[in-house]
Amino acid sequence: MISSSRPGTALYVSNELAFELPAGSFEDLTVHALEAPLPGGHVVGLLVTRAAIPADSGLADAVRAHVEAEARRLAFHHVIERRERLVAGSAAIEVISRWAHRGLTLHAREIHLADSGVRLTFSMTAPADLQAVSDEYFDHLVSTLDLGHR
Repeated sequence: MISSSRPGTALYVSNELAFELPAGSFEDLTVHALEAPLPGGHVVGLLVTRAAIPADSGLADAVRAHVEAEARRLAFHHVIERRERLVAGSAAIEVISRWAHRGLTLHAREIHLADSGVRLTFSMTAPADLQAVSDEYFDHLVSTLDLGHR
């Protein structure tokens, strides 16, 4: 997280460290990557990312652009479902998709939220045949999400 510090500088703070940067020179594109083991030597991956929402668009436009970028980047990417829902008391967009990588079909669920002009994305991915386990983790994450915890 980048916050104000001394004049002309910004303070970047993470769990383990803090340092100063020239004010206004960096955009916070924090990525948190976590994974947990699944049967068969597979993993379920969780990516938590943040990206600025362009001033002339909203969350729906930012999510649409994200999904289009994923479709260009990921082999055989297709959206199964896109829906609006409430998460942590805020409007959110959930996207469920699949794609292929190294002969494996992957299943992903994403929640996109807007917070102070930033799109926060929570994306969980696992092999499609382990979707039930991945969905259980994802549903738990969403049910415990607290945007006010800072």
